[in-house]
Amino acid sequence: MVSYTSLRVGVCAGFVGHKTIHKTISTIFFLYFACLLPTIAFGVLNDTNTHGVIDVRKSIIGQTIGGLVFAIMGGQPLVIVMTTAPLSLYIKVIYSICDDFQVNFNTMYACVGLWNTLFLILYAVFDLSRLMKWSTR
Repeated sequence: MVSYTSLRVGVCAGFVGHKTIHKTISTIFFLYFACLLPTIAFGVLNDTNTHGVIDVRKSIIGQTIGGLVFAIMGGQPLVIVMTTAPLSLYIKVIYSICDDFQVNFNTMYACVGLWNTLFLILYAVFDLSRLMKWSTR
């Protein structure tokens, strides 16, 4: 059981102490560049794959908004939410499907995101993560 005193000391350790400002600033710069450079790289890839529909600016804005919403709603502000190569390939597949069937890409991309959101909410409501005990040792 965590006491109030140990909780207070743990919280204050991030704000008070020797070289705290230096550690905080160096961590901010490290995470800024560690998150920004892949976003730019995959933003260029998405720009090429979608013929300018998703460009670098939209990738940076989307990742910023997504990270802030996840930090506020998810309760985990230190989780790094970044775009990845499989996501860029997934965007390319969705774009090619939309191009083949003459469907608006932005509408289809939004529908795919909303459909995934529905499934994530259902998984959370019915606590389907407990099924993982059947797939691990």
